[in-house]
Formats: sequence, structure tokens, C-alpha cells
Amino acid sequence: MRTFLSLADVDNRAAAGSEPPPQSVSKEQRSGTGFSPGFSSFLDFSRWLAAFVVFIGHLRGVIFIGYPDLPSGERSYLVGALYFLSGFGLSSVVVFFVLSGFLVGGIGITKVKSGRFDTLNYSIDRFVRLFIVYVPALVLTLILDFIGNRFFTDTGLWNCGSALMCEHFSDFTKLLSLKTFLMNLFMLQSFYSPYFGSAKPLWSLSYEFWFYVEFGLLAAALLHGRALRGRLAIVAIIVAAFLGFRFLALLGVWFIGVAVSLYAGDKLRNPLLSIVAFVLSSFAMRRFGALEAASDLKEYLLIYMNALSFAWVIISVKDLPLTIFSRFASLNKFFADFSYTVYLIHFPLMLFVVGVIAHFFNITQIITGFMPTSPVGLKLYFSTLILVLSLCRLFAQCTERHTDNIRAELKGRLRPLLGMGNSVAGKLGGK
Repeated sequence: MRTFLSLADVDNRAAAGSEPPPQSVSKEQRSGTGFSPGFSSFLDFSRWLAAFVVFIGHLRGVIFIGYPDLPSGERSYLVGALYFLSGFGLSSVVVFFVLSGFLVGGIGITKVKSGRFDTLNYSIDRFVRLFIVYVPALVLTLILDFIGNRFFTDTGLWNCGSALMCEHFSDFTKLLSLKTFLMNLFMLQSFYSPYFGSAKPLWSLSYEFWFYVEFGLLAAALLHGRALRGRLAIVAIIVAAFLGFRFLALLGVWFIGVAVSLYAGDKLRNPLLSIVAFVLSSFAMRRFGALEAASDLKEYLLIYMNALSFAWVIISVKDLPLTIFSRFASLNKFFADFSYTVYLIHFPLMLFVVGVIAHFFNITQIITGFMPTSPVGLKLYFSTLILVLSLCRLFAQCTERHTDNIRAELKGRLRPLLGMGNSVAGKLGGK
């Protein structure tokens, strides 16, 4: 059997290379997407679970005392499981990167090879997908952090007045400058600026943005004639050099996802072993890894082990019926539809909700942190969890839900304005 799919075959596996395919696909539609209903639901499940794991880990760090500081009497098996399972945020970001390469990069490179890559469509799709939520998220962070630091300083959540916050996070009041806002607006956080305010998860979004830019430059280079191809390749090299070694290392993780989208062999397919490998590598990342601040060979090896093992899981399950995921397709689709929003805004929303509750109900213990068995701490944790998820869903209805409509509107307006026909790829491919 061929190891890699023909490019035309792969190109039919997702619509426009933008988002995971629909949550349910009929037999008649499968030839159009290439994804079974079970695998589509698996992708949705992976997306929302990764976002939620990041959220519950951050929320635990804000409310509960760190595990090493717990008295021995508090360290039950149940408490240990809670702390352990909520600590896989690093692996979750690796999953995001691999899935992005699989869905966006894989379809994109296929369109390049088949001569149907549309530069304008790609640029609009990627820009709208990120910024339709990203810009409102920056504004929301500014508003919530300003109000929280102005009226709820007694909680210590924004200004490091809480020893618990200072142990795990930053003094967010120092990250609210106009310069930091503008640097984040141009996706330069993590490279030349910290993230803005309390929006800690934004560090990874800048990587995602520049992955898209690099891929777009390389794709355009392949479509143009030799002279322009060289210039575009030089621009891509300059951008990579400008962003640094860590960017290149994580770009490799993204391209692992691209490679998976082209792989069609059956020699690597082993669902059980691949899942075990992913779980073990995630444990290793949980214990020894770093991502945002990766700096040595060991840390990069752990990142790549985690990425390769998740890629192996995708290879192993993508052609299986996955009936259990099909049964929960609607539920997975529901949560996946606002998972991007959850990832972007959960931190400032979480701080604000906890701050408001702690202030008005005079919960002073938020400054020192709760024991994981504290009834008050548990009530605060789960009430915040539910309220933040509800607000994220509402926020997504106002932003993320309109992604396709705004894409279509921009394409309809920009193509005539730029004098482009219906097929940019046709023009470029002939050069």
C-alpha cells in the first residue's frame, strides 16, 4: 500500500483547510471530506478537551494551594488525582499545534501540489479565524483587568497581593501598557513582548499566527516563477530568523501534523500502543517538560516525543469506525464550537469571576489559597468553572460563530478590489 496519499485524495478531506470537518458525515458526504463521523467527532473531542484541560489547570492554580505545600493529611488519592489530571496544559498546547498542522497545513500543501491553492482565500481564512476572537479578547482583557485591579484589589489576584498568585503567575498590572497591547495586536508576544494583562494563554497564539504566515509564504513561493520564488523563500527565512530558534523548533511540531495528513500507510497503525505512547509522553511532559520557556535539548525532545505520539494516535485511529465518538458527536461538536474562545479568554474571565465572588462574599482566604477539601474552595472552583464556560459560550456566539460569514464577506469584497478572478491559483500555478 502507498505510504502517502495522492495529493488530490488528501485535498478532499476537509473544507477549505480551515476547521475540523462537520461532526456528522453521511456515507454520501464522506467522499467530500474523507473523514468518518467517528473521526470527525474525535477531532472535535481533542480540540475541546485540550482547551478545557488548560482552563481547569489554571483555575486550580488560582484557588487551591500547590500540591507540595499541602499537609500530609490532605494528600488523599482523590486529591492527588485532581492535581495530577489538571496539570497537562503543556501537552494540550502540543495537541493544538499538531491538529492545526494536520487540518490547516495538510490541506494547504495538498492544494499547492494540485494547483488549487488560493493565496487570497488562505490569507482571509487564517486571518479571520484568529482575529475574529482575538481582538475582542484583547479588549475584554483590558476591561476586566482594569475593573478588577481598580475595584477588587483586596483579592490580590491582579497585583500579586496574593502569595498564591505570585507563586504561579505574574503581576498582571505591569502587563497592561499600550506598548504591550500593540505588540500583542501584531502577534509579537512571546518573541518581543510578554502577553497582555492576564491573558496568559495568548503566548501560544502568536506562534500559531506565524506558523500560518510561514506556510503561506512557502506555499506562494512554490506557486510562483523561479525569480519570485526565491524572493518569497528569502522572506520566509528572514521571518523565521526574526522570530528565533524556539519558533523554528515549534514550527517543526506543526509540520508533524502536516506530514500526518499525507500519510496513508498501515504499518504504523496501532491504536493501543499509540495511545499508551501518548499518555506516557504526556506524563513526561507533565513532570519534566516546558513549552513556553523551552530552552534545552531535553525539553525539546519531550515536546517532539509528545507531538509524534499524538500524531501516531491520529494515524492509528483515523480509519477506524470510532463508534463511541459517533454517539457523542453532537456533544463534542457543541463544546468544540467554542473551544477556541475558551482557550483565549478563560484566564481574564476566571480572575474576574473569582475576584467578584471573593470580594462581595468576603472570602479572604483567596489570598492564601484553599485546601482542596475545603467546601468553600470547592464551591468557588465549580461555580467559577460553570460560569466561565457559560460566558465563553455567549462570547463565542457573538464572535466565533460568525467566522464563515465574515470570511465570505471579505472574499466577496477584496477579490474584485484586487482585480482577482475566481481562481487565483490558476493564475499563479501557470507561472
